[in-house]
Amino acid sequence: WKVGGGSIVVSPRSASATRVSGEPLTCNGVASKGAPTHGAMVLPEGSPLPEVTKSPAIQAHRIERAAWRLDEVLPPRGRFSPKGTSNQPSVQRGVEVGSVTKTRRYGAPPVLISTGVRECSGAVIITDLKAEKTVAYDRLPKTCTPLRVIPAADYDKDGNREFGVFSEERVAIYRLSEKPGRVQMTKIGEWYCEIKS
Repeated sequence: WKVGGGSIVVSPRSASATRVSGEPLTCNGVASKGAPTHGAMVLPEGSPLPEVTKSPAIQAHRIERAAWRLDEVLPPRGRFSPKGTSNQPSVQRGVEVGSVTKTRRYGAPPVLISTGVRECSGAVIITDLKAEKTVAYDRLPKTCTPLRVIPAADYDKDGNREFGVFSEERVAIYRLSEKPGRVQMTKIGEWYCEIKS
């Protein structure tokens, strides 16, 4: 799992083979042809083209609850940050929710994978389906733009599912460990580039 590892690029809605062309771009990136829109995760060389299943729509009250769970794991708000809540479910207590995706499990209730950013600190969390309890999380410092989720699937065909989160400056890939009564996530790859304006 690495940026530039192979030719198959995955986005939240599709995957496709790409061809590299041109000179290195910002942050040693390369120009590519054929990449899907919002393509962020590059599969290892030799990986088959996966089928990406679009996540179902999530109700507004669950997005709002996900914002509250993210608030619990992100660093505290600054002293001068606004304290009021927004009428938008995706913006609560200074947290901007990027994605909330439902992930079905084998022989167990589904979980939600959610991402959010507050004051240039990001986080990805796994909660129960109602977003009432956080079961796993990871903080992603120096993340100022909204994070999105690439749905969980067994992309490398090793029997475990993987998922990705990405923003304009960061990509992180996680392996989802699913045991009876327990869900864990392990970071297996990360790329970061500070974008200067």
